[in-house]
Amino acid sequence: MQKIFIPNVVSILNPFELYEKAQKSGINLAVLCDHANMPKSTFYRWLNGSNGATLTSLEKLNKSLEELLKKAKSNDD
Repeated sequence: MQKIFIPNVVSILNPFELYEKAQKSGINLAVLCDHANMPKSTFYRWLNGSNGATLTSLEKLNKSLEELLKKAKSNDD
């Protein structure tokens, strides 16, 4: 079987993985949600299982997390 390379594919983290990655990176959940223009309560409802996350919302949070990580890294340099 031949492997196929697909460039620019971003893996989307689920809410639990996002929360864990933000925590390990020292990024506060409130900061992440503010950066993504998303209410923090929405994220907590996902974690509690009250309602599910949409792909669009997860993409927005993933993008915000990556931007915050890049910003933090550039500040360290």
